Amino acid sequence: MGADARELDAEKPSAQAKTAQVGGHGVVLVPHRETGAGEDVLPPDYQRLMKIVRNAGGPVRVKDVGVELGLEVEVKGRLEPLRAKLSKLAGRGWRRRSTERTLTTIPRHWRAALARVLIARMTSLLASA
Repeated sequence: MGADARELDAEKPSAQAKTAQVGGHGVVLVPHRETGAGEDVLPPDYQRLMKIVRNAGGPVRVKDVGVELGLEVEVKGRLEPLRAKLSKLAGRGWRRRSTERTLTTIPRHWRAALARVLIARMTSLLASA
């Protein structure tokens, strides 16, 4: 197993990452994507995942990211921590999940359009309340 894989599995927050206590356990805080925010606000492990997905040049499977990190992808359950991290990135707006169960980053011009749509929806919801 490579050093990257051991670091990914460690689940220990780095000195740069913001952490919080949840149920008595320290967890790494992954911020929601905001307009103009760069990947540098993400913890180092997540920055590395974003770089792998971005460098793939197109949709990528969790297994592909695991291979790039040097994980034992054939071992049952080995990819689940990685899948959780990638899902967290998608849920917070840093990546886009395609219909074929592959992952990709969100192009910059889509981010701005998405932000405008979300702002418009929130404004209309607040106005109707």
